[in-house]
Amino acid sequence: MGILSGVFNSIQKCLFPVLEEEIGELTGKQKEFIRVVEAIDLEKYLWEFQWNGVGRMSDERVVSLYDLMDSAYDAPEIREFSAKLNHVAIIDYNKRRGEEKELEPARKLRYNERSAAERVNSNLKDNYGGDNVRVKGYQKVFAHLMFGIIVITVNQLYNMLL
Repeated sequence: MGILSGVFNSIQKCLFPVLEEEIGELTGKQKEFIRVVEAIDLEKYLWEFQWNGVGRMSDERVVSLYDLMDSAYDAPEIREFSAKLNHVAIIDYNKRRGEEKELEPARKLRYNERSAAERVNSNLKDNYGGDNVRVKGYQKVFAHLMFGIIVITVNQLYNMLL
């Protein structure tokens, strides 16, 4: 059985059993098309385009050591998953879970880095046009946002000198 026959059969018979009743049998032309395409042996040409699921996990693309999250993500399942990836979970404790806990001093320092990044993002959006981009295209959007980042950087450098 070729790849197209297998795909058609799995879709028609396994995923949508009612579909066979609605569509009926393949026409002669459809069957001939599938035979011709199977004779080409598409698998040897499509190997580099194989789908590996919805997308790659971020740990396959980026090496990270920490998972920084706010209190909305304070759940045992998230902490366990982070530990499975050999990451250090730095998640602010949710006060609604009952007891109030403090982050350890080292984790608190890392968490403050996250909040600093959030402040920069907020500043870019609120004051320097990050939420109101009126250009199209990757390069123009990139330039628009980078002008805002430059202004924020200059502003911070100026504040450090005073």
